[in-house]
Amino acid sequence: GIVLAQDPGSGTPLRHGSTVALTVSKGPQPIPVPRVVGMQQSQALAALRAAGLDPQVSSDEVNDKTVPKGSVAAQDPSPGATLTKGGAVTMTMSKGPKMVHVPSFVGKQVGEATDALKQLGFDVRVENILGGFFGTVRAQDPMDKDVPEGSVVTLTVV
Repeated sequence: GIVLAQDPGSGTPLRHGSTVALTVSKGPQPIPVPRVVGMQQSQALAALRAAGLDPQVSSDEVNDKTVPKGSVAAQDPSPGATLTKGGAVTMTMSKGPKMVHVPSFVGKQVGEATDALKQLGFDVRVENILGGFFGTVRAQDPMDKDVPEGSVVTLTVV
């Protein structure tokens, strides 16, 4: 809404009713916020700076099943929003997936083991040997160690 230029310039004598052309500002140019979720921190910083924005890294980090440690898990504002030059984009970095301990279910019934593992957030694959007639877990992989949440635990059942 601010006049940036006029033609003819200021102080030029004109006849009454003559046309004066005005160039009026539309305001700062909007910059679309690029998507940086999933990028390594250094790549995300470079992408935001190249777009003319001011990247900020949040002091908070979050666990994320799908975004590796050291990559951007979330951004604010979201991709596609518009800012002006120098606008801040806050990035929340991933700590990677949460690690969960897998207890041993060897000797337990497959139903009990499957339910418990699913409650812990694991995907369960059951491999029946000899038809799994007795329904008893004879082997398990992984077992008695910490693995990323959502990992597959294989139960071998006889």
